[in-house]
Amino acid sequence: VGWTAPALARSSYQSQGTLKLKLEHRLAKDKILTNNNVNVEFGNTSVVLSGTVRTLFQLKTAGKLARELANGRAVVNEIAVSAPDVPDSAIEANVMRRISTQAPYTVFDWAEARSNKGVVTLVGWVNNQLHAGEYERQAERVAGVKKVVNNLKYVFRYRHLAWKAVRLIYGFGQLFPGSSLRFNPPVHVIATRGMLILEGKVGSPGLGSLLA
Repeated sequence: VGWTAPALARSSYQSQGTLKLKLEHRLAKDKILTNNNVNVEFGNTSVVLSGTVRTLFQLKTAGKLARELANGRAVVNEIAVSAPDVPDSAIEANVMRRISTQAPYTVFDWAEARSNKGVVTLVGWVNNQLHAGEYERQAERVAGVKKVVNNLKYVFRYRHLAWKAVRLIYGFGQLFPGSSLRFNPPVHVIATRGMLILEGKVGSPGLGSLLA
């Protein structure tokens, strides 16, 4: 027995309704959908998302989840980031706090966040290409960030020079006892184009002069 047109329509409608419920469940599970802030519309050829979220990361995640459940439909993401106005200085501090505590931020990495009305530009150097992407994702999680421009540079050619500098600076811990070289150490060492760049903070001007 073949499918009749009304039966096909009911099947399509039920499939769309089921997929919509699944997507809304995923959005709620990831705390993206709260208090009906996001609307989901499943059509025959497209999925349309609308509403507001607090962070750029939530916006992108909503689109990603929709694509996973779209079943061949085009995804139109009309969600907007709506968060209280946050001063650029606070955004910069919050971005760097996340990068230095939630991402691999080693002695061979250095990043700075510069915010202009919520548009954050990441500058600096990374010793692993994956770190640049992770720093960008951490910035997207900060409230008030509307866009991230990733200008981080990947440096690797002079790693032997960087290692020599690290051994001289940290030695056996006499300058920075108890410091970890792996997670946000006090001094970061970047070797690029045959030059050494030291970034970070030390306890006194005298110690900074000694390092230089």
